[in-house]
Amino acid sequence: MNKRQPILDVDESTYERIMAVNLRGLYQLSQAIVPMMPASGGKIVNIGSINSEIGLAHVSVYGATKGAVKQLTKVMAVEWASRNIQVNCIIPGFMRTPLSAAVWADEKKRRWMSERIALQRPGEPEELLGMAIYLSSKASSYVTGQAIIIDGGVTAGGAGWA
Repeated sequence: MNKRQPILDVDESTYERIMAVNLRGLYQLSQAIVPMMPASGGKIVNIGSINSEIGLAHVSVYGATKGAVKQLTKVMAVEWASRNIQVNCIIPGFMRTPLSAAVWADEKKRRWMSERIALQRPGEPEELLGMAIYLSSKASSYVTGQAIIIDGGVTAGGAGWA
């Protein structure tokens, strides 16, 4: 969840709500589910955000929670490796979702994002499925503690002056 506001405008209630949903919920759900996983191990796939890779104005609390999810993924992977639990994180880029609809509807923001995406289009949630399936399968049994970026090339760089 997110509420886009400048840092100086974020009140305590908004801060606490975003933290509770994006970080505390993931943390406590993981604490609850890991003891119930079979002795043979299991998989946890967290969902991060491009905001853990690049700073964006007006999403300070959201970005902080998603950066924490990325780091928490690493710690969980280390702590739970002895249980044969692999923990990884998918980092979506600029996706077209209900949460981002207002951003894509804003011409200035849409142009800014599109100029930074090498594939020149927003990602669709379905484009994360292949990675989620892989990370949830036996094929990824030696992959843990990773944050895998699926961003259409945003973090690869840009052709801004080409």
